[in-house]
Amino acid sequence: MQQGLASKFGNFLILVGLGILLVFIAMDLGGMLRFDYFFLSIVLIFIGFKMRVNKNPTPSSRFKTFKSIHGRIKEKKDSKNSKTYIPDEDLTDDYDQTDFTS
Repeated sequence: MQQGLASKFGNFLILVGLGILLVFIAMDLGGMLRFDYFFLSIVLIFIGFKMRVNKNPTPSSRFKTFKSIHGRIKEKKDSKNSKTYIPDEDLTDDYDQTDFTS
């Protein structure tokens, strides 16, 4: 069974177990107590949790192409930003150094 499918089936068993537990509670309130519904619900919930916890879904390859293109673009930007600009001449004399403190 696939890992993602096992996790989903585990969720389904948990929901069915909770539904049967609600049936047990309703029957108890109605005066017709049957413990087989209770035990069945506990077993289904336990199996569901085991399937859900033991089988983690694999990482999705949904955006695989987008991530690879984005990675290449990011590498190009990083390589452009890593180049340092060294001016050929001193540009500090290009502005007026007037004292405005009067």
